[in-house]
Amino acid sequence: MVSSQVDQLERHTPLTLWYTQPATTWTEALPVGNGRLGAMVFGGVATERLQLNEDTLWSGHPKDCDNPAALQYLPLVREAIFAGDYARADALIKHMQGPFNQSYLPLGDLYISTDSADRTEENPLHPFDPLSYRRSLDLETALAETTYTAGGVTFMRQVFASAPDNAIVVRLTCDQPGALNLTISMDSPLHHRVTAWGTSLLLRGQAPSHVDPSYLPSENPIIYASKDSTDETEKNPLKSVQSVDSLTFAALLDARVTGGATLAADDRLRITGADEVVLLLCMATSFAGFDRREGLNPVARVTPMMATLHDKPYAALLQAHLDDYQPLFRRVELDLGSLGKEHLSTDQRIREFQADPDPALVSLLFQYGRYLLIASSRPGTQPANLQGIWNDMVRPPWSSNWTTNINTQMNYWP
Repeated sequence: MVSSQVDQLERHTPLTLWYTQPATTWTEALPVGNGRLGAMVFGGVATERLQLNEDTLWSGHPKDCDNPAALQYLPLVREAIFAGDYARADALIKHMQGPFNQSYLPLGDLYISTDSADRTEENPLHPFDPLSYRRSLDLETALAETTYTAGGVTFMRQVFASAPDNAIVVRLTCDQPGALNLTISMDSPLHHRVTAWGTSLLLRGQAPSHVDPSYLPSENPIIYASKDSTDETEKNPLKSVQSVDSLTFAALLDARVTGGATLAADDRLRITGADEVVLLLCMATSFAGFDRREGLNPVARVTPMMATLHDKPYAALLQAHLDDYQPLFRRVELDLGSLGKEHLSTDQRIREFQADPDPALVSLLFQYGRYLLIASSRPGTQPANLQGIWNDMVRPPWSSNWTTNINTQMNYWP
């Protein structure tokens, strides 16, 4: 049943992005992150999609990319600059550059589907009542929420990325007993394999050994190492051999089901007749450091992460997340006044802004920038890249890398 715990949070604060329809494209989804793990929440009804990222998942492998010829060109570039010959300096400096950066990669997707077999004329789970639909992101709680009514049942999904518990947490509830009937699956655009057992799903995969930038014409832009670590033995993935030519990765999901049953079949979980479902997701890669080519075992990394969550109820996970996040977010307030438009959806407020500037929307944008930085950059994580921590493409714009001519600075200005 729907708990009152989240209802007691400030779900309708001025610092909320909210919409009256699911996301139809990746850029419309709502981001959550804990600095290391990220997810884009689409808010679908028949199928929910969480697009997943881990901040060390890149193509290639750690190596020295210094250009040994750079030193001999440095005095020539300086000479051209001091002489005001900037065209010559620009041409010479290209000899100082190293190779193109590798690409920041998507780890995969988590899908939560309502099985069509459960839909009858007496209990139509889809289509739903569009007037009841709402998806939101509360910047004060870093909680993404989707609510809607279908077949006379009100459903709620809550998603947050916990830094203290190193996991993405998804909670599904309903206001009638036994109304949750779900299929949980995972996928990835990279080489991967998914296995299911008990209440768990394990996605294992391998990143490409090379990816050309999207702006570079190439006949073979995505290259995988000859050894594919997804060919690990099924019986003991903890003993898998880690490739030195590319990173490997793993995502481990565990489902806590209240009042229902769970069946693991092939590469998915089937949940029937549940009152509440809490999904816990841990992710890791084989990355061991910028100067270490031999990698760690990502399955051996996510297994103890999940073990630490077994005895923690949802309320404790949520409270630990709030205790960690809110002191960071609440350090800054900005009040530019309000026209009282908070009752309008965020996309409608943006459409009306040009004709009727809304100062509270400017405050919301400012705080959204701070939220994104907190969500994509924490002590001990990788720096925020070109897209923070969120990316769904194997060849993303500008490789979604660190571009220090302006983009890294812009990320950290908020």
